[in-house]
Amino acid sequence: MQTTRDDVYAVGDVTGIDMFVYMAAYGGKLAALNALEGNHKQYDDAIMPTVVFTDPQVADVGLTERQAKEQNINIKTSSIILNHVPRFIAAHDTRGLIKLIANKNTDKLLGVHILAPEAGEMIQTAVTALKAGMTTEDLANSIFPYLTGVEGLKLAALNFDKDVKKTIMLCWLVYLTNCEQLLSVERPHHHLSKTNLKIPKLHKHSKIKGLIDAYLRHRRSYVTEKRRAKREILG
Repeated sequence: MQTTRDDVYAVGDVTGIDMFVYMAAYGGKLAALNALEGNHKQYDDAIMPTVVFTDPQVADVGLTERQAKEQNINIKTSSIILNHVPRFIAAHDTRGLIKLIANKNTDKLLGVHILAPEAGEMIQTAVTALKAGMTTEDLANSIFPYLTGVEGLKLAALNFDKDVKKTIMLCWLVYLTNCEQLLSVERPHHHLSKTNLKIPKLHKHSKIKGLIDAYLRHRRSYVTEKRRAKREILG
């Protein structure tokens, strides 16, 4: 950050690199410390997240697959589409994917790339994982809250060794079955209406009511989704 003039430091867009507000703030702090205390702080952008606020958003941190190969790193990759992440299934917006790059020899996570409606919110967890030097096994064994977008990172990590697609389809099938039981429906393909629901004591509860309303809105696809889930599980 120190320029050819010993008492002048440069950070931010003027440097022509890492032209992001947060990197200018990061560099500014280091420049101030170096100017006052001597040039002891090093600028490090190896774990710098980037976000493009398109729809869906694009976010990444760390190495790409190409960059890793150019460095002659023996890598492995895992990619899952958002159809396999419960948060996005529930939101009915499964546009996108999550891709992880890791060192095949050490299992160390090297890069994370996300195309998703909430990619900008998800990427910071990946930054923390890379900064901590986590392996894909560490990430897969971490506890993530259910029905969040960031849970997709865990699922992508699990996908290195397991078929996450079938696991998610099984969970989705269980969800649909629970909906069927909750609504006390004898024939799930039958046209549903609020008048034939047999849960008079539960329908006023806000969470239950929300589930019922959501279920009713999508009742036409109920049988199709259940059959699809069964086909995915059975292969």
